[in-house]
Amino acid sequence: METIIYVAVSANGLILLTSEDNYQIPVELLQDCMGLAHQTGNMVIGLNTYRLFSNNANALEAFKGVEIAVLSSSCEEELEGVTVLKNIDAVREFYKAKGYSKIFVAGGAYTYQSFLKEGHADEFYINYLPILTAAGALLVSHIPADKILEIKENKVIAENIVQLHFTTK
Repeated sequence: METIIYVAVSANGLILLTSEDNYQIPVELLQDCMGLAHQTGNMVIGLNTYRLFSNNANALEAFKGVEIAVLSSSCEEELEGVTVLKNIDAVREFYKAKGYSKIFVAGGAYTYQSFLKEGHADEFYINYLPILTAAGALLVSHIPADKILEIKENKVIAENIVQLHFTTK
């Protein structure tokens, strides 16, 4: 099962965390993310990203028809319209049972790092925003082995957002 990582990073390479209030998700980035989520039919996000989306009725409406899983080892509450899963294996089994061949991972830092730590990342959409910050998180903290990437595409998706689309070799 292939895994696609979709992330917004600062110019100095840190994951931009909306919880730090150092940036707001640009509409163009959200639209691009929605397009890929609808293309794969699913999306994995962390609890903080879910809370960000759930506070915006338009965001949740935009993802209607997308099978959303929230990765959280600590969430005990039921979340409306999503499935809460405790670990990567549970996420992979959940989507495999539903017949998906790809998993789309769209936030946040713990979620990205969990997939990378387990060696599950086949494609990356890395969106660079013109912000220098110390308030972000590392995309990679622990990985089982170096990953050699190949640029599949690069494009400007908004006036100030450059997207690099990588695949693993």
